[in-house]
Amino acid sequence: YTVAQAPSSVFINILNPLTNSSVITMAASGDTFQIWIPRENKYVTGKTSVKLQEENPIYNVRPHHLLPGLLVESIPVEGGSYRCFLEEEQDNRFKYYVISVIHLEKADNAVKLLRKLWIERSMLRLTRQHYYDSGEVISVIRYDKWLEVDGGVVSTAIQVERKRENYRVRFEFMKNAIRVNPSIKEGAFQVPRPSGAELVVVESN
Repeated sequence: YTVAQAPSSVFINILNPLTNSSVITMAASGDTFQIWIPRENKYVTGKTSVKLQEENPIYNVRPHHLLPGLLVESIPVEGGSYRCFLEEEQDNRFKYYVISVIHLEKADNAVKLLRKLWIERSMLRLTRQHYYDSGEVISVIRYDKWLEVDGGVVSTAIQVERKRENYRVRFEFMKNAIRVNPSIKEGAFQVPRPSGAELVVVESN
């Protein structure tokens, strides 16, 4: 069960298909995240800017890592310190427009690649995104199975792979369960700490 709201709020509840009980519940809003892991009776929270310290992949998952896959960011096109470049690519299936988003850092006269988007040319649909940090690919997002929903076109199969943290999450949405721009109740992007749960606060070293 997933709810996402621009620019920085997301709630995800992953259920066991046999028992319908929560395997993990997580949310992010602003600069804070919360993760509840019932099997381990742990409630993990911290700032979204904190770098990962754990080797166990389940502790590497951060809800805000998944948000750019669920809600595609707009491409900066006017002024400022961003520039976009267009090129063409093709594979054995399709031809693509590839848009690279570059950031110009005037302080040290540096140019940094932030993001690349692959758009399939015949239908003009986004098929892939890469996010970068200092030249390193940190996130690979793939899109498939597009459907018309509430007057728009959405991908019902989204895979987010986080390279640094060594995990991958694949979303497959049922058409009848998708809601575009619904009303969202207050507190939807918070995971309350259950009574008796061990509190784990993730902090920088």
